[in-house]
Amino acid sequence: MYDAVVPKSDLGPQVYLDFGSAVPFLSVSGMRETIRQLLELTPTTKLMYASDAHSIPELYYLGAKWGRQLLGEVLSQAVIDSDITVPEAEIIATAILRDNALSLYQSNP
Repeated sequence: MYDAVVPKSDLGPQVYLDFGSAVPFLSVSGMRETIRQLLELTPTTKLMYASDAHSIPELYYLGAKWGRQLLGEVLSQAVIDSDITVPEAEIIATAILRDNALSLYQSNP
C-alpha cells in the first residue's frame, strides 16, 4: 500500500493508495487538488482514505471532517462536469471510504 500523495496510475493488483497523508496537513485547496488529481489518475478501486491524524486529538476530527467533505466536493464537481453520474459518485465514495479497505484487509489477514 502506498501512503503518499503521489498519483500512480500503474498500481499492481495488491497495491493501494491511501491519501490520508494529505488530510488535514495540506491547505484546504491543497487537499482538494490532491483528491482531484488522485481521482483523475488512480483507479478508484485502488484509492482509500483513512485520517492519518496523530498526536493532536483535534486532527482526528479535522481529518474525518475534511476528508469526507472534500471528497464529496470533488465528486460533486465531477458530476457537474458530466465526468460521472450521481450513482457512480456514490459508488466511488463508498469504495474509497469503506469498501476498498475491506477488500484489501479481508484478502490479506
